[in-house]
Formats: sequence, structure tokens, C-alpha cells
Amino acid sequence: MIDEDSKALGSYDFSDGENVDPSGFAARNAAAGANRWDMIGAIKLTEFAECAAYDAGAAYGLVGQEDDVLVLNMKKGKKLDRFGGHDGVVTRVAMSPQGDVAVSGDIEGDVVSWEVDTRKRRRRFQEHESPITALTISRDGEFVASGDRDGAVRLWHLSSGFETVLSHADWGERITALTFSSDGSRLLAGSNKGRVVVWSLKNGDVIQRLRLAQQNVSSLQFSAGADTILAAVAPGDALMPVHAKVWRMDVLSGDMNECFKPADVPRSLLYYTTLDHGGKRLLCVGKVEAANVLEIWSLSTGQRLHAFVDLHGAVACLAVAPNNMRVMAALKKRQLKVFAIPERETVVEEAPRQPGDRRR
Repeated sequence: MIDEDSKALGSYDFSDGENVDPSGFAARNAAAGANRWDMIGAIKLTEFAECAAYDAGAAYGLVGQEDDVLVLNMKKGKKLDRFGGHDGVVTRVAMSPQGDVAVSGDIEGDVVSWEVDTRKRRRRFQEHESPITALTISRDGEFVASGDRDGAVRLWHLSSGFETVLSHADWGERITALTFSSDGSRLLAGSNKGRVVVWSLKNGDVIQRLRLAQQNVSSLQFSAGADTILAAVAPGDALMPVHAKVWRMDVLSGDMNECFKPADVPRSLLYYTTLDHGGKRLLCVGKVEAANVLEIWSLSTGQRLHAFVDLHGAVACLAVAPNNMRVMAALKKRQLKVFAIPERETVVEEAPRQPGDRRR
């Protein structure tokens, strides 16, 4: 069921209240189940966060901060340690589904793999010549794919360090999204100029090339196996009110159709969009009535499921947990905000509320 109170923008409470008491983070996280929308709390940072990632169970998080990666306990909202194996600012982070290995890329173009438990470096990959702008690990934890600002895509075997050569892997366009198919047979990449390419990991050949003319591909997911793609497109001009767009693409035929038809609500100034894991919901950060709002939309119905108005600051990036039940928003004011989202769209959710509001 869609939250009736969140349909109208006029019902939002745009107060400038501060965060809920950080000492209660662990209790709120434990209490936030599968059937309720909640703002869990905030984690203070000492520096601006360039990127963030979750492990599969949403128990741990990674945050790129200057030339380090912070390792966070996302159950308690506390910093555990840091990995310092980079020579430049960390621009992208990713964690294996098993949670034992992480990879991080930096502004120098290096990709480093390391053990999460010990924070020890395993390998350094140094084939990129520009900053890393996209990074992902395959579901089996065997491969990592990296993309850079100049349009190069590289595929590595994490254990051996061997690089698999991908055909036509240098585009001249900034790589903005990378993802593997769930069966590990294909790799998908998107660029800031609307190019989408699918490779076969069996031989490194291109299976399909697609183009969304002059549109910035912000997020990609395989849907319905490895034969259908969902591509979320970021707005080209954040100064104009828009709705986010999502395209469905057929890998074999190359057919493309816009598949997200948002409900009749006012447009917002969009800054950041991403698909959840599985491509069922779209998350958007934008400015509504001069306030920063995180909205969650259903791709199947085009309806807004919920809106979190607890941001109180511009968002640099979002990280969605692989189980789709936690969202981490890295604010430019050196803060992480953590939200709980329901497992299913059909739950009866509560209206957006500010931290100081009481439930009845």
C-alpha cells in the first residue's frame, strides 16, 4: 500500500531538526523490521565521503574518505577500523557478497583488493590511466570489474590477478555503472553519454551495444535472468525539475522502452538516482521545496512508495544493501544517514516523520 500522506508534497515536514540521539542507533536498527520505513540514525565522519558500499547482510559498510576506506559496523553505527592502501583519494568501493573481500579504486586509477577482517592488502591492479568511476564484484566473488573516467573497462580475477581482455573496452566516455549478471555469465557497463555495452565473460566478446542518446546512465541491473537490462538515467541538467527515467532493454534484440511512468506528482530537482538490487525500486535524491528528500518509487506501478525528509543536507552518494532493506546516504556535511526500507511493496507504511515526532 502506498503511503497516503507522502503523496502530496504539502504534507512533508521540512523542519531543520537534528538527528535522533546517536546512542540509540543499535536499538533502532534492531527494531527496524521488514515492514516499516524508518530513519535509523546517523554516523559522523571526519572527512567528506566520496563513495559507500554495504556487505550482503547489511552488517558492515565501507566508506571512501580521502585516501582511506573506513570499515563500519552498520548494526551499531560505529567505525571499526580503516584500510589505508591507497596513494590517492578513494573514489569507489565494493564488497564481495561473501563479505570477506573488498575492492577500492582511487583517483590515481589503481584498484586494490583487500581482506575485510584483517584489513590486509591482497592485490593491486594498475592498468587504468584515469580515476576509477565504477567498480563491482561478481556474485561468486571471483571477478572484479572496474571502469574509469576516460572510458576504459577492465575485468580481473581476484585470486590470480589475471586480467581478462574485453573487446571494445575503451570508449572515451566516463564509465558510470558496472554490474554482473547473477549467473556470472555477463558484464554490463554504462557511460555518462548513454552508451550501454554487454560482454560475454566466457570469451570477452561484446554481445550487445545500446545507446540512450546523450543521457547519463546512473545505474544498471540485469532483470529476468541475463537477457533484460534496466537502466536508470540521471538528469542532464539538475537545474530543471524532472522525473527520473528508467529504460528496459532486451540484450538479444536491442529493443529499448521507457518503462517507468511516475505517478502525477510534481517533479523535483534530481541529483542522484539508483536502482535497488533486482531492479524493482528506484531511489532518487532531489530537492523539493528547498529541502533534500530521498524518494523510493515502485518501477512496476510508477507510484512513490515513501519519502524520507530527514536528510538535512546535500547527498554525495547512496549505497543500497544487497538485501534492499537498508540505505546509506553519504551527506556532504560529513555524515552518513541510514534508513530502513520494507522488504515488500505491499506493506502498510507510515507517513514520513521527523526524528522528534512520536508514534501513537
